[in-house]
Amino acid sequence: MTMLQGILSLAALYNTALAVLVILHTGVHRAGRGFAWYILALNTWILCVSSVQPHYADSWNLPLVHAAFAACMLILISWVWFCITFPVPASQGIRRVAGALNVISFLWFCLAWSPWIVPAIDRSRGNVDVVLGPLFIPVHLWIFLVATLSVMFLIRRAREVSTIERLQIRYIMLGTVALIIVGSIPTMVIPVLSGSSAYASYAPLASLFVTTTATYAIVRARLMDIRLVLRAVISYTFVLGLLCLAFALLTPLLDLLLGGVITPPAPASNFLTAFGLALMFEPLLLRVRGFLDQHFFASTMSDVRTQLQDACTELTAGHNNERIARDFTGRLMEIYS
Repeated sequence: MTMLQGILSLAALYNTALAVLVILHTGVHRAGRGFAWYILALNTWILCVSSVQPHYADSWNLPLVHAAFAACMLILISWVWFCITFPVPASQGIRRVAGALNVISFLWFCLAWSPWIVPAIDRSRGNVDVVLGPLFIPVHLWIFLVATLSVMFLIRRAREVSTIERLQIRYIMLGTVALIIVGSIPTMVIPVLSGSSAYASYAPLASLFVTTTATYAIVRARLMDIRLVLRAVISYTFVLGLLCLAFALLTPLLDLLLGGVITPPAPASNFLTAFGLALMFEPLLLRVRGFLDQHFFASTMSDVRTQLQDACTELTAGHNNERIARDFTGRLMEIYS
């Protein structure tokens, strides 16, 4: 696995956890489901593009390219669905327009598996270059059209909502616009101008814009309000990624050091590295959580602490069990809602 694939795999793992948390927290709310499907569709695109490798046969790479274009249409469909339901459902006329756009996107989803967009793979330059079909440029123009219409709708929607919801819309919209602009350079602009798809494998890095802005919107602007759960996800993901990187770097070094002492050195070095990193896990996790609480989640922890203090004050002022039970239940619902 290359460094690029490792970064994208870690990003896909984080996105999956984020989507699952959003679904579990928001329940049956349409905006939550739309955002979760948007993240999962983005993950599918990441995995498809990053899996196209020069040492794979064309019989494997070509279906992956088709699947990547199909995943782009799923991203569009879920994105439009999210836009018309967040923060509140749009009007019936807007929903009809969005439905028509999604129907056309589904037709593009079906065409993505045909040879009209990418008919074959070209290896004449030593790379996995796609042969541009007659619908290669039109499908990208459709992506830009839907993205432009959705951004125009969100800009208008941002003028009608509260300040905190306006911030949420701004962050999510910024991540998606950056994804489309930056991601289209290695997947459309360069192949059209030069005929080479050598840089297409770097396109999924643009998904980090969505991951970053969505996380920031959750932390700072209370998007989907899963901040406390997200704190644990970020902590564990960062610590596990750091320890995996340390394992990959330290194991060859210990193999070299133990080569003249233990034969074969690999089992011993693997055990010593894993044992040492396991001892480091808990202290490192506490340090990461302390950093996150101080710089990113301070307001969240303060809000919860204030609500608990208010709840205790009201409980101590109660004179009967019925009022105490009612106040306690109400405060818990406010804290965990």
